[in-house]
Amino acid sequence: MVFTRYATEDFGWDDQVRLAEFLACHRGPVMLSNQATDRIIGLYEGLGFSLNYLTAPRRISCKERKPALEILAIRNL
Repeated sequence: MVFTRYATEDFGWDDQVRLAEFLACHRGPVMLSNQATDRIIGLYEGLGFSLNYLTAPRRISCKERKPALEILAIRNL
C-alpha cells in the first residue's frame, strides 16, 4: 500500500487557494509550511508572503526517506 493522503477527504488545489487567501487576509502573524512546488510558490509569493526554503525529512514511507524541499511562508511577522 502506498501512502497518498493524511485524511479521508481530499485537500485539492481549490482548498489550497482558499487557505492561502484566508491567511493573506489575517491581520496577525502567519507562518505556514508546505511542499515547495511551482504552484505553491507562485500562490504564496503572489499573495505577498515572504518565503524561506528548507529541507524536511519524510518518515511516512519506510522505503524512501529522501528529504523534500519545503517552503516556510511568512506574513506580518
